[in-house]
Amino acid sequence: MKNKILLITLLTALITIFSSKAAFARCVSQYGGGETCYEGELRLDKVVKNPSSGTYVDNLYSSDPNFSADQDVWFRLTVKNTGSDNLINIQVKDNFPNYVFFVSGPGSWDNSNKTLTWTIDNLSPSESKDYEIQGRIVNEGSLPNDSGTYCVTNYGEAKKDNKIASDTSQLCITKKVLGITTMPKTGSNLILTIILLLIITFIISFINFRKFSKST
Repeated sequence: MKNKILLITLLTALITIFSSKAAFARCVSQYGGGETCYEGELRLDKVVKNPSSGTYVDNLYSSDPNFSADQDVWFRLTVKNTGSDNLINIQVKDNFPNYVFFVSGPGSWDNSNKTLTWTIDNLSPSESKDYEIQGRIVNEGSLPNDSGTYCVTNYGEAKKDNKIASDTSQLCITKKVLGITTMPKTGSNLILTIILLLIITFIISFINFRKFSKST
């Protein structure tokens, strides 16, 4: 009897632990891939500005407008208190991806690990705060040697004790191909003219050759 009571107690404790864990840790799927994860009373949303439309979106893929060397990149990070209690001293960090360097934003920048960190002093229930962060794509010489498109991911995280929220934003960089990729219109016309002249010259020469052969 005692063993049964002990077993029931242990099972109840395990169900309680896993239920509370599931209630605290939640992930929301993003359109096009990726997840926004948050625990308990804290939520973070990370977006990147579309370089063409100027609107903020969750992610930019290779089929979307791409960035190029020396172009500015804007991220927006939103931290929200989804609980019923005030949250104080929330630690926030933003990790920059490869080929993007920091220009401006809140807090302090650590160049060794490409991380921007700051503290939110207080966040009331249902209150959210937005932070804009400016980056810039490295110069052409600092991009990979081969031409093409490279997609990189920016990571943001907010933490208060055991409450953690995180989110990512992807962007893609296209390296310009040096040299002429398509022939100018005037160039193609010139080549066509030369070809026609060569054909006409050949025909005239052939006719003259036939006449000369008959006369002899």
